[in-house]
Amino acid sequence: MHIHNQLLITDIPRRNMYLFGNKVAIVFKRMRISHREFYARTNKVANALMHLGLRKGSRCAILAKNNNAYLECFYGVPKAGGVFVPLNYRLSPRELVHILNDCCPQILIYDERFGDKVDSIKDRVNVENFISLGGPQGSEGEYEQLLDQSSKEEPEISLSQLGSEDDCCIIYTSGTTGMPKGVVLTQRNMVANMWGVQVAYRCTHLDTHIAVMPFYHAGSLQYSAVHYAVGGTVVILERFDVEDFFRVVEREKVTTAFLVSSLLERLAEEWKKSDYDIRSLRLIFYGASGIPRERLKEILSTFECQFTQGYGMTELGPRGVSYFTPEDHEAAMKNPAKERRLSSCGTVTPTVEIKIVDDSGKILSAGEIGEICVRGEPVFRCYWNNEKETEQALRDGWFHTGDLGFLDEDGFLYIVDRKKDMIISGGENIYSAEVEKVILSHPCVLDCAVFGIPDKEWGEAVHAMIVLRPGMRTSEKEIVEFCKQHMASYKKPRSIQFVDFIPRNSMGKIVKQELRDQYLKNSEGSRTHNGSR
Repeated sequence: MHIHNQLLITDIPRRNMYLFGNKVAIVFKRMRISHREFYARTNKVANALMHLGLRKGSRCAILAKNNNAYLECFYGVPKAGGVFVPLNYRLSPRELVHILNDCCPQILIYDERFGDKVDSIKDRVNVENFISLGGPQGSEGEYEQLLDQSSKEEPEISLSQLGSEDDCCIIYTSGTTGMPKGVVLTQRNMVANMWGVQVAYRCTHLDTHIAVMPFYHAGSLQYSAVHYAVGGTVVILERFDVEDFFRVVEREKVTTAFLVSSLLERLAEEWKKSDYDIRSLRLIFYGASGIPRERLKEILSTFECQFTQGYGMTELGPRGVSYFTPEDHEAAMKNPAKERRLSSCGTVTPTVEIKIVDDSGKILSAGEIGEICVRGEPVFRCYWNNEKETEQALRDGWFHTGDLGFLDEDGFLYIVDRKKDMIISGGENIYSAEVEKVILSHPCVLDCAVFGIPDKEWGEAVHAMIVLRPGMRTSEKEIVEFCKQHMASYKKPRSIQFVDFIPRNSMGKIVKQELRDQYLKNSEGSRTHNGSR
């Protein structure tokens, strides 16, 4: 008997072994792993790590590109009572040292292609055991050797000593507003997140999901984990490649995919020139950054499948707050009166309650912009080793997201901006995301980022970094005039910088703190246009 009468993450491989034993669970390169084999492999992971000294509550980190071992450890580490910590392989050695010394994992499992990076930090981190995975040339590494030597029987701790309040994962935030924070998710949080996704997006054992986004991100990891959890098949790609994506969708008869908005746009362009048969694709989950409404309508019309998106974050699950269903998309595309909803992130999920509040904590009415606060089963337990940030975020039973938004009269949620990205100029609140949407609707603009810069007269001024479409030309003055035509004059950029690209993290989010820092360092060399308010 479990301590709590609730299905745990650690129960799912055993459940799937009984229900879907011979069905393919994981496809990676030439490997095809059945649900029965996957169950055995998660048990071997747990037993191998326990033999190395992993105990209940201790951490096991992984630094790797997408592969089968990632999901095996996601389910296997908690079976040993351990806490799974996925690491962003794009981080510098200095950043990895910071995270590893923050969570102090007992074990680090790493992809051999990152061996040099790991070797460079070994003497600066408190990690007892390092386990190598196979490298790009196909070598098996120590991981497979350890599994070969381990029992495939489920460890006793997994059967009798785990509960829903035990820590399951620590997933570090992307750090777009400062140093990454370790988000501690319990077994209860993870199960609530996964079943919330399943209910919202109707994943079933009949689905085959293609995983292309990096697993160190909560969204990609949990979308793949929930498809496995319902008895489906997960096809893992090491990295995103347009040609590989279409080829694998056709070969494996893929039914679902999760993509950030920028990759969805790329696929839409390439699909027009493609001969691949991707009619098996029934549903695309998309998100992470906004797409102007007209461009989104064009993309949705390109593919012969349904679409869904929603709102969530590491602390709440990938789409743990709201979801915009395929039916919502269809209604918005067909009915001009509902078209505005394409800019929303849907209605609130049954697993959470939300409120929109002002700075004093007063609950706001429909249409009023304030901070989005959430409570419910998916809400994380705490920030690891960071009591101050935890107390600031979790107040009176509510998680204060730091996102600004509003609910309309029909209960659809709209995200306006990050609270930290809001620009206050001359006493007026200016939402950077709103300005970005207007600029992105200009026919010459491919990408842009808007943020506040210091201004002696107004406190802050609106600054825009703009990437032009290939072969297109425009001027600072034309962009400013375009903005004045489509929004209040005080919201227009007071300085503009044309650049070759906008730096984003792996999930397509603009790292605005980095842009602000770069601007302040290089402001003397910037090309600017100063306009009156």
